[in-house]
Amino acid sequence: MSVAHTPGPWKRHGLNVRSPYGCWICTLLDVWSDARTPKNQKMANARLIAAAPDLLAALEAALTAVEYYHEHEGCDAMLDQARAAIAKAQIED
Repeated sequence: MSVAHTPGPWKRHGLNVRSPYGCWICTLLDVWSDARTPKNQKMANARLIAAAPDLLAALEAALTAVEYYHEHEGCDAMLDQARAAIAKAQIED
């Protein structure tokens, strides 16, 4: 499958997330208009965003393993949840 997003790994630098090539992925605003969100929550959001490519790859690998064993274990709900999460990450706006 081809990757449409900027390849990882992404790294967090304060409230900024960058690609391995220094390309800015996003900046979590830390200005007066965003004052209702605590800084520690913004940092946690930045860490989660930076982990997105790794999380997607891990989930895809886990889905492959679960699909392999699905026939014997019957994990339909887990497969549906994994497929939905992968689809959410790959949907283009």
